[in-house]
Amino acid sequence: NDRWGIVLRAGGNNLFQVHSCIDGVTNLCAQIAGWNFNANQLYSSSCGLILSAAGSIQTGDFVTSNKGWKIDSIGNAEFNNLCARGAIKTVVFIKDQISVVGGCAMIRPAGLSAYDVNPTTNMFNVFVNSEVSQFAVNDLARLKDGLNDYWGCVIACGCNQYGCYITLGIKSGARFNFTKGQAIVNYGSAAGCGGIVLNGQCPYIDLYTHSGAPWNGTNSRVRIGNLNGWGAFATDTYGIAAGCPIGQYLTFDSASGVLNIKGVIVIQSGSSGIAGFSDANIDNIADGATYKRTTINEKAGAGYGFSGLVSNGTIVGINRPDTRGSNELPTWYTKGSFNEFKCSSAIGITGANSYGNLVTEKPWCDASGGYVVQTYTDGAGIWQRRSCANHLNWQPWYKVTDGSGGLVNRVVPAQNAAPSGAGLYLGADYMGYYNGGWKTYMDNTGNFYLSGTSGGLAWVSNVLTVCGIVCACSGCVGGFTINDTEGLYSGSDATRVQIKAGAGFWAGATAQASAPFSVTQAGVLKAASGAVGGWEISSSGIRKYGETTAQYIWLSSSGCPTIVVAGYASTGASYHTFGGCLFNGAWLNDRWGIVLRAGGNNLFQVHSCIDGVTNLCAQIAGWNFNSACLYSGALILNSAGSIAGNYTAGSAGWCISSTGAAEFNNVTVRGTTCATSGRIGNICISASCLWPGVGAMTIVSDYFCSTGNVHVGYTGINTCRILLCFGQIQAYNCNASGSLACNTLRYSAGSTDYAMCICMFGGSTCYAFCSNGRINVNSVSCSSDRNMKTDFQLVSVLPMIRQTPITKWRFKDSHDYQIGWMAQDFHCTFRLAHNWETNLTVSGLDGIALRGVQELDECVAYNNRRIIELESRNACLETRLNCLETEFLQLKKAA
Repeated sequence: NDRWGIVLRAGGNNLFQVHSCIDGVTNLCAQIAGWNFNANQLYSSSCGLILSAAGSIQTGDFVTSNKGWKIDSIGNAEFNNLCARGAIKTVVFIKDQISVVGGCAMIRPAGLSAYDVNPTTNMFNVFVNSEVSQFAVNDLARLKDGLNDYWGCVIACGCNQYGCYITLGIKSGARFNFTKGQAIVNYGSAAGCGGIVLNGQCPYIDLYTHSGAPWNGTNSRVRIGNLNGWGAFATDTYGIAAGCPIGQYLTFDSASGVLNIKGVIVIQSGSSGIAGFSDANIDNIADGATYKRTTINEKAGAGYGFSGLVSNGTIVGINRPDTRGSNELPTWYTKGSFNEFKCSSAIGITGANSYGNLVTEKPWCDASGGYVVQTYTDGAGIWQRRSCANHLNWQPWYKVTDGSGGLVNRVVPAQNAAPSGAGLYLGADYMGYYNGGWKTYMDNTGNFYLSGTSGGLAWVSNVLTVCGIVCACSGCVGGFTINDTEGLYSGSDATRVQIKAGAGFWAGATAQASAPFSVTQAGVLKAASGAVGGWEISSSGIRKYGETTAQYIWLSSSGCPTIVVAGYASTGASYHTFGGCLFNGAWLNDRWGIVLRAGGNNLFQVHSCIDGVTNLCAQIAGWNFNSACLYSGALILNSAGSIAGNYTAGSAGWCISSTGAAEFNNVTVRGTTCATSGRIGNICISASCLWPGVGAMTIVSDYFCSTGNVHVGYTGINTCRILLCFGQIQAYNCNASGSLACNTLRYSAGSTDYAMCICMFGGSTCYAFCSNGRINVNSVSCSSDRNMKTDFQLVSVLPMIRQTPITKWRFKDSHDYQIGWMAQDFHCTFRLAHNWETNLTVSGLDGIALRGVQELDECVAYNNRRIIELESRNACLETRLNCLETEFLQLKKAA
């Protein structure tokens, strides 16, 4: 009784149930396929597992870097221990540690040489394999060891049978022999690039650039740390520097505390300005060559203009231009000023060569400041004019007073002759105030208007209209009495209707407390009966107005407050449409529905389909549901106890039924599979087979052979069955009566010494088995049809063969030694098949051997070509040496 809740039922089943916590505010949702939920997530009991609608999944006790686990919506994951049966691939691997680098560290793309390289020319290849993506044509690369420093330019990138490589052409330094693992640093494009240097000894961080020849030096553009050597800094000084040390720059160091800027300071539009300077006083700065105090001149339309640098000191003077010879536009004058100007009759005021005072000001009644008013005074009287909208021009001058100070009125003879300016007017049809239109006035028919025809008060044809507040302490209005004590009321007891300030409104009784209908000042509505918006109110509850049949929605007040949705008896439907449902901001007049909200969030929402019967439920922690199941896309969690994904029996998807029966496409079992009945492929599992001679826990094949008129599992003719039972494999050819006709397949027993005998039915040879013993066959046939294969890839096997251990060994139950790979080592290196952890195939080993022979042949052919090339070069050198020796002997003899 201290909580609220709701239960939705369909077909006798609980479709959904929710109840509040004891505080009456927080919602606790449960028993949706065993999951609780709120507006944002599904969570198991005790918050063991949480599925968030935002895309994350985590344990309820997850605390980052402490306990539990979580996978968020962008793929970030945190676990305690991670056990991977396959490979773990990552771009960056980080372990909690402190990293120390001696000397300098450079942040630039780089690669490692995969082989030893002894370059004989200034253009040579360096194999970097997967790191070839770190380089591009025209990039500058550097190779450096303790004595040598070589700079090259990337001429080409490519791949061959030995791996992926870059081709370098010399730019600076000399080539040298280097070993496998030599670092090749990419300094970026030859057109110019940059990088980051972290110097741990000085120390500092440099952001540098180069102009295409980094071997001649780089340019530090930003330095953080020790500024010694940057620009004019010649001692160890810590701070920050940015820019060009010999050009424009900005520096700040902790020693002097001075911010130095060499360049221009520009404050862009929209900036908030510069904060106050601490101890600086600009007023104390004397006039200099490029700055000084100056006079401020008032300019047309722009207020005050400044010439040169202006300090925040006192303005020493204002010069006003003479207006006697010109009639300036309103934009020329400064709004809101009371400055007086001399003005002559040349600007349009009556009077020959008369001069007076002109005052420009913002009118007191114009809060927007959109207008300017000018008043001109001379001996003939007072004149006034007003600017047009946006100060584009002036309205006409009109005279306010005559020379003696009396007001001047203008008489308008007819309605159609509109006044020319704002003021009070008396005409044949109207009398009142005009300003772009008649405001407060009386017409010649006796009608009176205050603030125009749509204003606050009008008397038209004996009718008084008030567009505002009417205040009255007593009197009568339309049969209602007004007084200070009771407010506004009429009648007494059963005919009483009353409105009272501080109390509210009621009817049907003189006292508000006993009235059958009342609305308090706080907005509380009480009604004993009646109708509100199509709903009938009675002592037993609220239902559709005038409804006497079973088809209505009823809010019952008896017992626990209940909402009852009655069915439409004439059609047998469970629900019926009453006025439509507001769903996702749109009215669905042919449907019904409900939305539960808590804390400003949609906790639950459901609406019917267009047939008015079927329920479509959505957005419960990202899951849809109906009376039978929860579903999300092709995944269905059925309340009957099954779970399925994109399932079509016998053809697609997967399913686990309530009885434990399961159907999948492919299943990987890491442990033991136990079954007392059923079928795996064409193999039947039986706990108590009725075939003669076959006991419990026997696996019986149901193999069908189309040759030799042999059918398996077909009664009425001979049936062939293979039995696997307790270490024995036996074949039976059973007749229709079930008697055993033959026993031709045995394991460990028979008339010969074979470890296993296989009986072939109808000449078929489609059998496969695994044995640790010896297999004697004349030949082995492996399927190798090109049409059966796909995903062809080039491969290099020699490097993998070199790194895979090959040892001498023997099987545990044998005394004979063999030489070969271990399946685990082979699988770790070659990764050819998912089930090669403990087995090897003949075709795979043969393919590796053949490819290895090809690669060895390629290496031999390459070396032969190199030998021929070197022998040719050696012959040339030998010839040249002989020539030099001959010339030397001749020169020696001549000497």
